[in-house]
Amino acid sequence: GPGSKLSIDLTGVQNNQRETAEVLLTTVGRVLGYALQGNKLSMNNGFFQIGGTSLNAVLTVTSLRDLGYHIGIGEFLKAETFGDVLQKLTPIKVGADDNDKICNIDDKDDSYTSHYLKETHKDLVKRMVCDSFINKGDLEVLVGVQEQDYQILMDNIYSELVKQELSFIICRSNSGDVVACSLNFDLYAEPVVDPPTKSLAYILDFLEDVESLVRGRLPEGVGKVVHSFMMATEKSVGAAENVELIQVMEKENLKMAKNKNFEAVFTTNTSELTQHVCDDLLNYTVLSSNQVNLWTALDATQPFKKAPDDMNAVTTVKFISEM
Repeated sequence: GPGSKLSIDLTGVQNNQRETAEVLLTTVGRVLGYALQGNKLSMNNGFFQIGGTSLNAVLTVTSLRDLGYHIGIGEFLKAETFGDVLQKLTPIKVGADDNDKICNIDDKDDSYTSHYLKETHKDLVKRMVCDSFINKGDLEVLVGVQEQDYQILMDNIYSELVKQELSFIICRSNSGDVVACSLNFDLYAEPVVDPPTKSLAYILDFLEDVESLVRGRLPEGVGKVVHSFMMATEKSVGAAENVELIQVMEKENLKMAKNKNFEAVFTTNTSELTQHVCDDLLNYTVLSSNQVNLWTALDATQPFKKAPDDMNAVTTVKFISEM
């Protein structure tokens, strides 16, 4: 209707960059859509300032890639203005391998270091997991999981996580601060967990249900599949860095799996943000998508029935041979 057309202002853009600048602003306008009604977009605007979110940032970066322009998600998120984004956008060479375009995102990034999980990290890791899942976990909020549920769960599995040497923490290189952790098990050597409460049992049973449907499509046996089952970031981490850390951990998982001669990394995400990082940025293969609010538990209840219809648990795999 009238007034809904996006107007873009290319003032200050060099002639040879006008086409790229137009693609950039039009793409942002399309992804943010309604929020921008009647506003003029210019090179001086910043993405978050005009209502962008981390999820929209991932969608913008993937849309730009589909249109033939590359920028790392980290670079996009750190850019203060679209003028800065424009300087970092590079045309993708025709015929470039799909995986290359993606996995080289910020590969030179030495702002973080990763370290295998140790007993000494336990309190920090428990804290991050509780902070990340109790207040922000999609499923957790629906069934009212309490902090002590995760404390007990972590106490039960922590020493096995350390022993398997498939999990790690991420630190900022400059300060050494621990900002994230990725918890992984060998899919065929997972400890049996006795959940302390019904609400946590619902979550673990649900994940078990959706994952058991697709296990037949994965290599069988110990030493073959890394099951990435939890990622958490420190609660002071901002939205932009959060996306970057998820990507750093996903890539670290793949690197580690490759070094240890595993064949695949397997995960289920209910977070839309992580789904987009896996599917769009890292080209994972989607094995199944299950609408959360339709799941029926063994006791015949539907613990997640208040979830919105568009909330899905997406199970994905990345085969190391495809890297």
